[in-house]
Amino acid sequence: MSILTHLDKRRPLALAAVVLTSLAAVLAGTGLGLLSNMDRWCWDFNHVLAGRRHDPSSTLIVSLDAQALAAYPNTPLAFWGPQYAKAIERLKMAGAASIALDVLLGITPEQWLRTLGADNIPEALLDYDQGFDQALAQGRVVLAARPVRDKGAIPVPFPAREYLDALPGKLENLGLTNLHRDSDNVVRLMVAAYAGVQSAPNTADFPVPEGYAAPDPWWTLGVLAVREAGLLGKAAFSDALAGRSPEPIAFCGPPGTIPRLSLAALTREEGLSNDEQALIAGRVVFIGAEFEGAGDRLPTPYSRRFLWLGHRDMSGVEIHANIAETVINPGRLGTVPLWLAGLLWLPFLAGAALVCDRSSPWKGKGAKAALIGAGWALGLVFFLAGKLLPVAGLITGLGMVFTSVSGLRMTRAERERARIARLLDRQASGKAAGCNEGCGSEARPVRNGGRRKP
Repeated sequence: MSILTHLDKRRPLALAAVVLTSLAAVLAGTGLGLLSNMDRWCWDFNHVLAGRRHDPSSTLIVSLDAQALAAYPNTPLAFWGPQYAKAIERLKMAGAASIALDVLLGITPEQWLRTLGADNIPEALLDYDQGFDQALAQGRVVLAARPVRDKGAIPVPFPAREYLDALPGKLENLGLTNLHRDSDNVVRLMVAAYAGVQSAPNTADFPVPEGYAAPDPWWTLGVLAVREAGLLGKAAFSDALAGRSPEPIAFCGPPGTIPRLSLAALTREEGLSNDEQALIAGRVVFIGAEFEGAGDRLPTPYSRRFLWLGHRDMSGVEIHANIAETVINPGRLGTVPLWLAGLLWLPFLAGAALVCDRSSPWKGKGAKAALIGAGWALGLVFFLAGKLLPVAGLITGLGMVFTSVSGLRMTRAERERARIARLLDRQASGKAAGCNEGCGSEARPVRNGGRRKP
């Protein structure tokens, strides 16, 4: 048996070793998060291509927009308590399941006037927010609290004491508005609750009312609004969501997908139309600022730009609404387990090894591009079905397989060239030796000078 034949029989084992080694390497890299940036890029691209994905049937945004500001041009936002009270009253009358105010209410009108040095506050202003306080006391309303960082701690400053005292559950009715961001500052994941979060320190800036304790776990705003609506049983709700790691947000679509009403529509004298009341009924309602300059917009997967595709950043209130939609409809988006991803990658890697081993270099490059495109298309199919398939490992694995198999081909070609060269050398040496022997028996010596006899 020749050496070349022996090597050809071992070829399948070498290719299998390349495939399995590459698969193990990319599985480890994916599990350790080394390929997460490429996966995020692919998932963002899928979001932009898919556009609107789900019908937002469970949430509604009441927008503090330019139209609302135009309706009350001379009223500072600190004095909007009566507007909020009227909006809450009409939302409840229309059948809203719960109401979340994504508005920081850290100061009352009375406190605001005192900051201007006004000592004599008119009696009319002392009861200015009475209607708002009553609306809060009736329940099914959640206020926002935004944690701040202070020397490594994350204290939570409260709303104004007047509003906090009006809430039936006190701190239990405060939802945290901080949103989980990836390393590139994009909001893709949601955290239902945080354990061990401390309330603000007892200082002049953040006074802690006596007897108040921070809830544990402390729910985020969108999740708490769903809990307050009673759309899920509270006991089962806590068991299902508390302590869970960040999970992907099943965005309904690009910015503007969640239905909206302007706050001006809820405060106008003629009230809501029949269509507007039907839109509100049974939904979790979020009230938040969306006017230009509000500064409450964050990048999401839809913010990624691909040529002419892409959208602007999403308002914070719409992100909270999408989180609520995700909690109410938990099966809309999940992640493919790593073991299943490995099984899906294996046929691609095996096919890449065979194609690269048996094709010319240019055909191999074309096959590599086709397999990468097919892998990304598989990820898009899974995304449309509600599953995030990591494809960065597949793309990286294909590159490893093609590089390794190409190296094996070069090694085999070099061995074959060396073998042929040795055979040619031996053959040439044999002919030269035979020629020398033949010439020695037949040739006749020629003397120097003179002429050779015929």
